[in-house]
Amino acid sequence: MFFKATEVSLGELVPGADGDTFVVSPNSARLAYAARRTSALGVEAVTVVVDGVEGKEYDRIGGRPVFSACGRRLAYAAKQERKWVVVVDGAEGKEYDNLGSGTLLFSPDSKRVAYQGWRGSRTFVVVDGVEGPEYDRIAAGCPVFSPDSKRVAYAAWRGDRAFAVVDGVRGREYDGIGTGPVFSPDGKRVAFGARRSSRWVVVVDDVESQEYDGCGDPLLFSPDNKRVAWWARRGDKRFMVVDGVEGKPYDGILKIGHLFSADGKRHAYGARRGDKQLVVLDNVEGNEYDGVEDTGLQFSANSSQLAYVARQRGKSFVVREGNEGKRYEGIGKGSVVFSPNGQRLAYAADSDGKWRVVVDGVEEKGFEGISEGPIFSPNSKRVAYGAEESGMWFVVVDGNQGETYAAISRGMLGFSPDSKHVAYGVELPSTFIAVPGLPEEGIADGGIDVRGSIVVAGSPLQPRAGWVVAVDGLELGEYDAFVRGTKLVFASSTKLLTLAARGREFLRIQFELAED
Repeated sequence: MFFKATEVSLGELVPGADGDTFVVSPNSARLAYAARRTSALGVEAVTVVVDGVEGKEYDRIGGRPVFSACGRRLAYAAKQERKWVVVVDGAEGKEYDNLGSGTLLFSPDSKRVAYQGWRGSRTFVVVDGVEGPEYDRIAAGCPVFSPDSKRVAYAAWRGDRAFAVVDGVRGREYDGIGTGPVFSPDGKRVAFGARRSSRWVVVVDDVESQEYDGCGDPLLFSPDNKRVAWWARRGDKRFMVVDGVEGKPYDGILKIGHLFSADGKRHAYGARRGDKQLVVLDNVEGNEYDGVEDTGLQFSANSSQLAYVARQRGKSFVVREGNEGKRYEGIGKGSVVFSPNGQRLAYAADSDGKWRVVVDGVEEKGFEGISEGPIFSPNSKRVAYGAEESGMWFVVVDGNQGETYAAISRGMLGFSPDSKHVAYGVELPSTFIAVPGLPEEGIADGGIDVRGSIVVAGSPLQPRAGWVVAVDGLELGEYDAFVRGTKLVFASSTKLLTLAARGREFLRIQFELAED
């Protein structure tokens, strides 16, 4: 068997490209960015380049372009003279005096588009090209689509009166809206936090809770849609409210947040009592520690287990369903992971100056550093991660150390859906790009980030191949860099997609498993 590579050109890097606007589609198949140019008369213009094709010129582009979840659609905000328009799939919408910054979004099913528009001093929500009522203000982060894409909600103000608008229907008035609105996973329920004078309530399905001195993010529905939770404050004490029932008061609720299990039956959060911290699971307190680390709480996919990282007397350890693991100098931030079947647990730990991955309580070989993982395969049987030793990087799969490389591209380690293949992006040892006048970790104007990401501006860096995709240890292709933000995406167990660059040319690459 071998992997056949098919490359499709997405055009060359356009002069004047703005590196801050680069965006890759979720399926790592498409690329868009804004590029500036100046005419012979000194007139500046900007265009959006999509898969190498330049769009209409405008005076200004607002923020980054936005891809839909499916990756097939693209939208952006553009200004021509004194008016703004939203351009969706190349078609301009209606002109407005302004557009709400960061409000442009697609629905989860990629079929709908919404954003805030302004006409003079009045603002409104535009959904699928249709304007809603005008208001004095609409909350930041609004509008929001329901997860099923059928509903739209936002918080708005007229004068000093605030209210939630759900499906175009304006709710009761309050003195302020502080949290939400948020939808339940099925889209049928809505919740938000509201202020009446100096007191706060949470409104769930148009029913108000008790009054509090304060309440905060996040308002959270359970995955099964049946339950809802939030934290609240009364005096100097904070507590969780789950299904309308107040929990025990504490001196603080930790910023690690709170979490429902996948089946919706369990709920956990972090709390502070004096100078000690603890985790509360289903209203039962765990042990008190010097700290609960901000890596967060994790339920296993089967909802049977909860894990988090605690710290006591200078040592860190994983607490799994109340059982404390071995003490280490540190636990890798974000490294704690359950297997998909919920039965296994892995993490990276610092032990006596060496980092090692711990799988089901068993320590693997120690290295100078661990990155990119650990991750489990979809069938939960295999484990992979990136490691460093003596300045060189390699991937360890099922305990077996692979070839050494100069670097591992961030976020590009993954298993195929059938768990048979593991893929990652790496830099060949002999191709480190030195740029005169720049530090080793610097970025070359107009060329290649020495860590493997495309950047733009000025004159191009001389191209030199050095990055490859490796599948099961087999090196495929050879590129100057992977496009910043791209991932290796298994479209199927035999098909792999990514974006890379060779010289100034962007490439969509498909690797497909074929028989000899």
